[in-house]
Amino acid sequence: SNFIQAFRGSDRYILDYLVEEVLRHQPDNVQAFLLQTAILDRLTAPLCDAVLGISESASQRVSESASLRVSESASLQVCKSANQQIDELVDRPSRGFADSQAVLEYLERNNLFIVPLDNERRWYRYHRLFADLLRGRLPQMYPGLAPTLHRRASAWYEQNGQMTAAIDRALSAEDFERATRLIEQEAEATLMRSEVTTLLHWIDALPDELVAVRPSLCVFHAWALLLGGRPFDTVQSRLQDVGRDAGLEGKVAPLRALVALFQGRLPRAIELAYEALEQLPKDDLFLRSTASWMLALTDLAMGDVISAGHALNEAARIGRESGNVMVAVMTMCSLAELHMARGQLRKAAEVYQQALDQAICGRGQPLPIAGMALMGLGEIWREWNDLEVAESYLTEGIEQIEQWGAVGAMDGYISLTHLRQARGDAEGARDAIHKAKQLAIQFDATEMDDVMVAVQQAQLWIAQGNLEAARRWVKERGLTVDVSLAELRERIGSDSPYNYQRRSREYFVLARVLIAQNRPDETLAVLEPLLTLSEQYELNGRVIKIQILEALAFQAQGNLASAMDTLERALSLAEPEGYVRTFVDEGEAMAALLRQAAARGSAVGYVSQLLAALDEETKDERQMTEPPISSFVPGPSSPLIEPLTERELEILRLLTTSLSSTDMAEELFISVNTVRSHIRNIYGKLDVHSRYEAVARAEELDLL
Repeated sequence: SNFIQAFRGSDRYILDYLVEEVLRHQPDNVQAFLLQTAILDRLTAPLCDAVLGISESASQRVSESASLRVSESASLQVCKSANQQIDELVDRPSRGFADSQAVLEYLERNNLFIVPLDNERRWYRYHRLFADLLRGRLPQMYPGLAPTLHRRASAWYEQNGQMTAAIDRALSAEDFERATRLIEQEAEATLMRSEVTTLLHWIDALPDELVAVRPSLCVFHAWALLLGGRPFDTVQSRLQDVGRDAGLEGKVAPLRALVALFQGRLPRAIELAYEALEQLPKDDLFLRSTASWMLALTDLAMGDVISAGHALNEAARIGRESGNVMVAVMTMCSLAELHMARGQLRKAAEVYQQALDQAICGRGQPLPIAGMALMGLGEIWREWNDLEVAESYLTEGIEQIEQWGAVGAMDGYISLTHLRQARGDAEGARDAIHKAKQLAIQFDATEMDDVMVAVQQAQLWIAQGNLEAARRWVKERGLTVDVSLAELRERIGSDSPYNYQRRSREYFVLARVLIAQNRPDETLAVLEPLLTLSEQYELNGRVIKIQILEALAFQAQGNLASAMDTLERALSLAEPEGYVRTFVDEGEAMAALLRQAAARGSAVGYVSQLLAALDEETKDERQMTEPPISSFVPGPSSPLIEPLTERELEILRLLTTSLSSTDMAEELFISVNTVRSHIRNIYGKLDVHSRYEAVARAEELDLL
């Protein structure tokens, strides 16, 4: 098996030859068994029996005979005789298929490209390349048989409650009537597990005419299309199919409420959410919990953070109790975002972790929606300036959430933009914001995401010194200070929290452009209403950022007293929550202010921590511009401080592939959390911070 593992894709013709030789020397019935069961990803005797069409009675008779092999009370001679009988069942082509378990054991004993998946020898799988080659051979040896095999497998999976596999096999058989029936039964549960991409994949494989005549399936399809970031006209088209059934108005209402929320029509969103709760039956757990989530989000958008907090907690409870993991986790992540907006980073991290603990399937593996919690944790750890941990969370979060829908990764890429910029990786930051922009364009149900990404792009331009690009963007957006303070308040949207959330981000960029242009008076004019409204809505996270900019503007005016007073207010809010990057990202101008604060005895320990982080930042920048000192650079043969374990070396080799952490866990038969822990250990031992750096460093040290 180690020999086979060493083969790469370019060696497939060699493996093809070996498989040919292996098959040629096997009895006819073993060849037939291999070819016909190769359609399966995982094998167990009853499933193989079903696929091969072995009657239950024959299988039962041979199983009873085979049980003699492991009987402790049987004599050695009896066991030997039983073993011979089983081997005869396998070896005699004339006997045909008698017992799949005996064949599986024969394959394992003879090392025929089969891997046991448990200690009881109940589940197996073929080596992947071997299975691929067998599947290619199947239509040559048994033309037209594959659909029948897939159909039998689908029936077995359905009888054993493995609906995902049952659907996949029905689709492989192109038995679309059967597949449509199964998908309609499983659509709600699939969405509740956040497996949006899976549901879309299934329905995309069906003839549209079979979907369009099933209004209930159309509802869930519309949800998957919206959550998966598909074009909004496809969502509307599917809703038109639902509209033919007046009895489903309550089922459609939560979806329409979410669309109204995306479009900023808050009163309509509230109306539709209440309409759904009135019309939906009590046992419609998915949609009722979703409607409760909509009401919580409208409270949040209206700026009522107290009511929003209570509503989000209640919606999360309903989601958990109803088994709606997707809504429960999304609601908890919304609650964590609320805590972050209020400047409560530690509480936000706690809630994100609770959401992550909820986002697991029955097998203990993370569900796609776990990516949302992982990305949130990544952003918090970035703010806490542990960039290695932050990148680990963000990378894993993006991998997970892309199984839910690619558009969900947008927040992760925005956080990666800031993280890479903090590391001085300007090109990497530009790549991350470009990916976020593509996702925002793709998701056309709302313009809010486009605005958010555009704001982040403008901030990146400023951070990278491209002030002219940021200035042009500000002008294109019609952002100006050439108005009265009252007009500025109205433009920002003091009468509408939803408007404020959108416009305040843009005016924050305007303030940054003004301060970069050394126009402190105008900067303060823009920041004043932003600060007032942020305090009114209890958004302390934004208050801290605004006060930092105000302090820098006062500093530019030469008004050191006001600068220090403002900075000290920001420090008092930030210190309990451990803010770091918000200060450090401001560079040397902030360092000068912090040194003044230290001289005044303000938050001495916290200020010292921030100054140390700033000093480390500038040291890294100096090292990037200075030539390396060869005596301090480890060469390819330099030993590690701590050697990698065998398992870490195994995972390191997998890092050279395109496998995600989830794929690695499946490959190695360990949990994703274990894989993630090993990757963090590898990064630490190699003194790197990313997958790319780990592979490059490993090649330098001849570890691969």
